[in-house]
Amino acid sequence: MKISIIGGSIAGLAAAIRLQRSGHEVHVWERRQEFSPGGFGMILNEKSKSTLQKLDIEVSEISHSVKRYFVDDLSKGLQHEQSIPESFGIERKLLVQKLRSKLKTGTLHFGSQFDHFGYKANGSAQYARFKNGQQVNADLFIGADGIRSRVREQHLPGTPLNAVKTAEVVGISHFNETPDALRGSFVKYLKSRDGLAMGMVPTAHHNVVWYFQCDIQRWPQVFQNPNSRITWLDRELASWPRFVQNIVRKGGLENSHLWRTTDRNLPQSFHRKNVVLVGDAAHPLLTFTSQGIGSALEDSEILGEILDAENPTTPCTLDHCLMQYFSRRKTILQHRLYGGRKLQNQFLNQEPDGLKTVPVCA
Repeated sequence: MKISIIGGSIAGLAAAIRLQRSGHEVHVWERRQEFSPGGFGMILNEKSKSTLQKLDIEVSEISHSVKRYFVDDLSKGLQHEQSIPESFGIERKLLVQKLRSKLKTGTLHFGSQFDHFGYKANGSAQYARFKNGQQVNADLFIGADGIRSRVREQHLPGTPLNAVKTAEVVGISHFNETPDALRGSFVKYLKSRDGLAMGMVPTAHHNVVWYFQCDIQRWPQVFQNPNSRITWLDRELASWPRFVQNIVRKGGLENSHLWRTTDRNLPQSFHRKNVVLVGDAAHPLLTFTSQGIGSALEDSEILGEILDAENPTTPCTLDHCLMQYFSRRKTILQHRLYGGRKLQNQFLNQEPDGLKTVPVCA
C-alpha cells in the first residue's frame, strides 16, 4: 500500500519503520523543521524497550536504567521508597534521532503542516493537502499529529479533550556526573497541601529531565507569559530543598517548557474509512501515566501486525483491519486512561494512598 503518515512524532516514526519493513511505500509529513524534535524526555518500561528492539532500535546506550522510586512529601514530613520494574529514562531528542535513522532515505518531509483532506465520492480520503501547497495521494492515511490533532479534528472529531486541571513546567539539566541521589532512581518531591510536585528522572550522558506539576486552580500563575512564569517559579523554587534548586537551576528556568496536561474519553473507533489515528492523536493520556510514548509504540506494532496478517486490498478489508486495531487496543488504553485520572485525583485531593503509588501506569 501507499501510506502517508501525517506527523513525525515518535508514534509516526515508529509506524513508518514498522510499515516499511512490511514492504509498504511510506512517507511521513512533519510540520516542524528538522532541528526541532520537541519535548525533553520520558520514562519507558521494559515492554517499550522490547517494542523498540523489534524495530532494530537499542536504547541501552541512550538511556539510564531506573529501578527505584523515592518520594518525599515535604508538607507532611513523609517519605516512601520502593523498587520498581526496570524502566529507562531517555531524552526525546535521542530517541527521535534513533527512529529517524531507521527510515529509508526520502521518507521524512519537514515543513509540511496538514491543512485538509480531499475526498472521494464514497467518503474515503483521496489526498491530503498541506499549507505549503503540496498535495499527496495515498491508500491509507495515518494521523500521528499529537494531542491536538488536526487530522482528528477534521476527519473524526469524536469526544473533545477534557478540561486541563494540572500543568507541568518541564526542563532538562546537564551534569558532568549523574547526581548520586538520582542514579538508578526516579525521585519526586511533593508539597501535597500546596498542590505542587517536582519529579526528576536521570537520562543518558549524565542529564536529568525534571518537571514541576501544579494544580492550576491554586496556581494560575503557571499560565502567565514566560517571563512572569519564570519569576514566579524562581521565587517558589527558593522554598524547596537545595537539591531540587540545584537540579532546576543547572538547566535554567528560561529553557523550560509549559505542558498543559489533558486526556479524552476513548472514542468508538480510531478510524473512519482509510484514515486512522495513532499515539496521542488517537488516545491522549495524562502525563501522570508515563505511558504516552509506550502506548504509541504499541500502536505501531499492533497496526503493523494486523496489516501483515490481513493484507487488505479493498476498502472493505482495510476497514476490517482498522476495526481490529481498535479492538485490540481499547482495553489496555482504557486501563491507562483511568489510571492516569486516578493518579491526578490523588495529587489534587491529597489522597493518602498517593504517596505509595508509583506514578507510572502499567
